[in-house]
This record gives sequence, structure tokens and C-alpha cells, in this order.
Amino acid sequence: MLRAELGYGVTENFKLAISGPAVFTSERLPPARVSAFTPMGGDFEVLALWRFHRQDLDVGKRFESTAIVGLLEPGPQRAAGAGPGFYTAAVTGLASRSNYVWLGSGYQRYRDGSGVVSYSAVYGYRPQSWRTDYPRWDWRVFGEMTGEIYQAGRSSTHQVFAGPSVLGVYKNYAVSAGVQLPVQMESRERVRFAINVAYFF
Repeated sequence: MLRAELGYGVTENFKLAISGPAVFTSERLPPARVSAFTPMGGDFEVLALWRFHRQDLDVGKRFESTAIVGLLEPGPQRAAGAGPGFYTAAVTGLASRSNYVWLGSGYQRYRDGSGVVSYSAVYGYRPQSWRTDYPRWDWRVFGEMTGEIYQAGRSSTHQVFAGPSVLGVYKNYAVSAGVQLPVQMESRERVRFAINVAYFF
């Protein structure tokens, strides 16, 4: 699957984003998320992100929290009758020049009653030698854990994935990639991976 996303910062603390998939398989993708604001499923999304808390602790060090709400429109992969849905989430964390710690949780639900509760934890590290500016790349490495509880009718499944990822920033460009393996699995998924390329206007 490929996914295009366009976001606009209305203010410093309020952002709107819209995204849509291009899916190349007939098999249904799970309604999972690679991050609180980047889905891995086949839904079309419109999101609003509000950073309602920010505390600057030192130069290059901050503690902040963001609330997210959005509307979901299932793509052609979803079963007939699934209908539109909504998404809500919150993330909070500490970011500094060298360390990153983030926690998040979200919930998405569709008209047919199915839904997903998700949660995540991330730790990132940026070594001193990697803290460079343009014309050199600026890199970080992360360890990420994602848990998901799928609900459909009276049944539910719970699975947890974990793995490493990397993020590089070069001028107005960012490239990230990650892989996650199952820690607790109740589906046929053996591995998840994602590559993301971003351009900042």
C-alpha cells in the first residue's frame, strides 16, 4: 500500500491533515496505525491535531501533549456495511536533543460496531555525533511498541508488535523506516514494515 498525506499547520498548535491510500492487494489490511496520525489500513482520513500542552524545559527540550480527532471513510477493501467511522487519540511525551519518550493511545470505531483500541510506547536516541545540520543528515533511532485490541461484535483479539525504526532529516526532507515483529499475535501477520518520505513546505 502507498498512502499520500497532506497536512497544514493552521497555527503553531493546531494542524489539519487528510490522507488516502492506494492499495495493491485484495486482502483486507487490518485497521492498524504506524503512528497516532498515520494509518496502515485502507481508510481515507481527515484529522485535526491540537497540541494543548507544551512546556519548554531547556534549550531543545520540551514536554508536550496532543489530542487528535478525525473522520474515517472505509476504502474498497472494507466489507459492505462497515460504514464511516471516527478516530480519537492522545499522545504525550518528552523530546530533547538526545532522548525521546512518547506514549499514546487511540480508539477508532465504525458504523457496523467494529473498532480498534490502540496503544504505543516509543523511546528514541540521537547520539552526539548524529546531531548535525544541513548540508548533512540529522539521524535518530527508535524502539517502538504497538498494541491493538480489535473488537467485532462479541469477539476481540489482542496483539502486540515491537521493533526498531530510524528517522533522518535533511533540510526540508525527512525519511523514516521501521519494522515490527509480533510479540503477542492473534492474526496471520508475521512482520510489519513501513517507509515514510516527507517534505516540509
